[in-house]
Parts: sequence; structure tokens; C-alpha cells
Amino acid sequence: MLRYLRPAGGGLAAASLATAGAYFVAVISAGHPAPWWPYVLLFGLALVGGIGYIAGQADPQPREPATAPAATAPQATDVTEADEYFLTEPAVVPSASESPEPPPGPVITDRWHQTSDGAKVPSLMGLTHTGMSHRAYIERPTQDAPPSVKIGMLVACQPVDPASSGTELRAKFAAFLGCPAMRQLIGALTDIEPGMSWKNLAGNGPRTLEAALTAGENPLEGIPAASALLLPPTPGEALYGRNGRAATLILYVEPRTAEGQVPPASGLTAWYKRFRLALAVPQAFADFLAKDLGLATSDDPRAQLGIWLQSNQALTTIIDTEGLRTLPGSWPSNQFIGWAFTASDGGPAEETARNLVIQLCEYTLHLDAYEEALAKINI
Repeated sequence: MLRYLRPAGGGLAAASLATAGAYFVAVISAGHPAPWWPYVLLFGLALVGGIGYIAGQADPQPREPATAPAATAPQATDVTEADEYFLTEPAVVPSASESPEPPPGPVITDRWHQTSDGAKVPSLMGLTHTGMSHRAYIERPTQDAPPSVKIGMLVACQPVDPASSGTELRAKFAAFLGCPAMRQLIGALTDIEPGMSWKNLAGNGPRTLEAALTAGENPLEGIPAASALLLPPTPGEALYGRNGRAATLILYVEPRTAEGQVPPASGLTAWYKRFRLALAVPQAFADFLAKDLGLATSDDPRAQLGIWLQSNQALTTIIDTEGLRTLPGSWPSNQFIGWAFTASDGGPAEETARNLVIQLCEYTLHLDAYEEALAKINI
């Protein structure tokens, strides 16, 4: 406290004397008598300030520059109860004998969990608005688009070499699209004319491969019977909407008859079979990645499947409810999105396909008493 008296006392004394001098000059300049009491007050304040200035000179304990204490090991007797509250357990150094985290296991494609929670399949959620680049889809007005089916899947694998031959990759991709699993799925969704074949389109080298199933020599003429997109992972590149540790396959089909018209609505049994065929493709896709492309597959992240049904009108234009009653107050839906992911404790594909049909009936079509119709499905 004493160290603050010196500057305060000196300042008060100086201000008082300066004010007294200014008052004296003002009185002399005015030329008439002035009261004497301001002199007493000002000189009294100056005296008080002087006493404070002198008292501030004496600091009985002069301070020494503060120095940082030497670092010493903490003693048990120095730890208080409050200190113990904040103490944490000492870090445990893993022993050299402890085994590291096990590597990812083999890819699983035969045990599934159905879900309506897109957060469990975040990579597939980003594919909802992923479209094909074929000009037949782009140039037409949106309102003229027929009902469509889009199926996306994801399988973990090693990244593709960006310097690899795009020509070789495109040839292998087109051959894979003609495998039995793909042919059966596409054939269950739309009519395939004799002589149709997969033809590669311009993509982005080995990073993006796209193909169209057409009959003519020029794949850009007319509307493809189906389109496919392959998005392999690439090392050191964070491409928008992609999982950097998995390859993604997207199949897009606009169901048509042999005459090119939208086919009649299909019943629940037909859609169950289509869902079942879609669940068989991830295994063929994993074999293609590992055997044809030489990209080792794994279960991290786990394999995933997404199915999108889209129509400008109500989905009943492609789904026959077979006389089942629609619950009052429900709003006709024009889209369905179903997800599934694999896990060691998952169920067979047949059960997962049935759960997808239940989701379609309960949450999209809002059908009542559909259980009897499902019981007739031969799983």
C-alpha cells in the first residue's frame, strides 16, 4: 500500500500549489479584495499531499525481482485435497507385447440390416441426387421423366491407381455389367432388346467410369435401357460425394416395355424379387473389384445398398397395391428410399428384402392389413 502513496501524494501537492498560484494571479489581475479561505484549503491539500509523498518513500520490505522457481519433482506432502480432485491417472504406456488394432476383415455381402436411417449409410445418402450424364436424361424437361429405379452400392477396397489405363478399366467395367447378377436385375426391371450391349461413355479417366446399355452403334442416340456409374476411390484425392475408402456403383433404369412404354404396375411379390436381386449384386461387385481390378476388398467401411424409386406421379403408377386399403389421411408419395448395410450379426438377403417391402407398405404407401399379402411371398 505504501508504494501507492508516493505518486498520489506528490500529484495532490503539485495540483494544490498550481491551483493556489493560479488563484493568486487571478486575484491580482482583478484588482479588488478576494476571500482568503481558498488559500487555506489549497495549502492544506498541498500539506496532505506532501505527507503522503514522504510516507511513500519508506517501504520496509523492498521487493526483489521475481524469479521462476526451479522445477522439482512433486512431493506427496505438497498435494492438498483440492489438488487431488484434479489429479488424473498416470498414462499407461502400452507394452511392446500388446498386439496392434486388428486389420479390417473380409467384406461381408450375405448378412444385412435394413434401415430407414440414412445416417447409418452416409456415403449412400450423398448419391440421392447423383445423376447420369447421358444427354437423353439431361435434355428432356423434368416433368417428362418417366418413373425410374436407381440402385447404389458401396464396397470397401483399395484405391485405384490414377495412372492406370482408362481403356483397360473401361473394358473390364463393361464386361462386369454383363455378368449374370447384373443381367438378372436389369431384366427384372425393364425390357432388354436383343443385341443390346454396354457401351462406355466419357467419364473422368480411371476416377469416373460411365456406361449405357443401348442397341445402336451410337450410345448417345435414343434412351438407354440402363445406365451405370463406377466411382472407385483414388489415393490422396478427396472427391466430392465419395468415400475415400470404398468403390461405389450406381445403376439407373427407367422401366419400359418392348414398345418403349411405361409398364403396368407390378405387385408386391415382383418388387420383393427385385429387391432380392439387388441384394445379390454387391457380392458380384466385390468379386469384380478384387479379381478383375486387383483392388483388395474389406469390411471397413461395411458394404451398403440403397434403392430409390422415383415418379412424377404417385408410386402406384409402378406399384400395384393389389386391392389393399390405403389408410385415410395419407398423402400419396412419389418416391421410396430404402437402405441396407452388412454386419456379422445381420440377416439373410431374403429377410432384408422382405423388410424393405414392409417399409414400402407401411411408410410409403400407407397400406393397411398388408401382412396377409406378404405372407404369400415365397421367401
